[in-house]
Amino acid sequence: MTYPPHGQGQPGGWQAPAHQQSGYPQQHQQQYQQSQFQQPFQQPSPRRGGRGKTVAIVAAVVVVLALAAVAITGFWAPGFLVADDGARPVAKDVVDGINGRDTAALQELTCDDATDYVTSTIDDLEGRFPGQTTLEQFDETPDDAKALVRAAVDESGYTEYTVDLDPAGGGWCWKGLTKSGYATG
Repeated sequence: MTYPPHGQGQPGGWQAPAHQQSGYPQQHQQQYQQSQFQQPFQQPSPRRGGRGKTVAIVAAVVVVLALAAVAITGFWAPGFLVADDGARPVAKDVVDGINGRDTAALQELTCDDATDYVTSTIDDLEGRFPGQTTLEQFDETPDDAKALVRAAVDESGYTEYTVDLDPAGGGWCWKGLTKSGYATG
């Protein structure tokens, strides 16, 4: 049996013996040769999302850190997401407490150094505010806030009061109450 010199004939330098070439088609011989001499795992396996997976993890970490930064700065310091409506809600709560005859809620809204007139008014809500009370006007500065409230006395008259609020301890509280007068209308 003769073999051609190395490097001639079939790819890879190997050629089947002459008696094998005659009985098989050329294509079958190539397949046989390739499958017989091919090493398993010879081809490098394709990448399985290594770079894409890393990018996704890095993006997720960036998003989490950004959300944490917004949450910390928005709700804690400086707190730009926390609603600070000033003293107006406290003035409304005072009016609601008077209308609801809720002495406990009004005492919670009262400043530690509130005037005696405020504390005596809470004790005598029926006498000072016999009818429905409404918030009519509101004025606020950084140092204080004043709310004009009207208390219905009878069908045709009302009494006006000025509710003084103070920014004690970072929050607003009810410090004073001044009776402005009686009017009809």
